[in-house]
Amino acid sequence: MENTFGKIAVVLGALSMGLSFLGIGIIAGPIGLLIGLIGLIKDDKKLPSVVGILLSGIGLIISILFFIFLFDIIMTILSPWTW
Repeated sequence: MENTFGKIAVVLGALSMGLSFLGIGIIAGPIGLLIGLIGLIKDDKKLPSVVGILLSGIGLIISILFFIFLFDIIMTILSPWTW
């Protein structure tokens, strides 16, 4: 095989990390993780798949933390008990 799944996982992982503050990481992160896991099984070279899994996971975590932070800021602003 030509490491197609690994390359796709790296691209999705990079998108997930780079655009995590726009919400792209929520979508591209899990897809990159799944394609990276498939690449670990099917591709000859494992390194691109591992890199894709790592980038996708980090991008997904950053996206989740960003949305929690954003939700907390919005709730603080809308709360009637803020000083």
